Amino acid sequence: MPEDKSPSTLDLLKQVCDIMENHDLAEVYLREGEVTLRVRRSGTSMPGPLVIQPPSYMHSQTEPTESNSAPSVQLPHEVEEVIKSPMLGRFYRAPNPDQPPYVEEGDTVAEETVLCQIEAMKIFNDIPAPFSCEILEILVEDDSVVEYDQPLFRVRRT
Repeated sequence: MPEDKSPSTLDLLKQVCDIMENHDLAEVYLREGEVTLRVRRSGTSMPGPLVIQPPSYMHSQTEPTESNSAPSVQLPHEVEEVIKSPMLGRFYRAPNPDQPPYVEEGDTVAEETVLCQIEAMKIFNDIPAPFSCEILEILVEDDSVVEYDQPLFRVRRT
């Protein structure tokens, strides 16, 4: 049986921490397939807790119901959801200032349609729709800084 030459998880974490220290980074976010790795410093010298989780593109948001009224039934396509930023960076609505935005409020898009770009460390990352949906509201101004897990779009599945 051939020996696995890939670095161990501990070696990989040490490499990430070394890179963070050498380049004075406060946070590193990596995604490979279904595995997400986010390492964040809590101060200026020590790395913070390690978080490994599935991508957090969306978060369900349903309207609260009053306790004395009859419970309402929402069909799956009626539930509003929020698509969140998968990384820290600068939010752009269009590929460049001379082109129209990727999406507008009221647009219906297919899964994997690019909704925006987020620039992180001079790399422009396309942010695709995780599912087919209608864009109800764009929650972020163009050319503004967004945080990891910050809501970007309020949507409804189609």
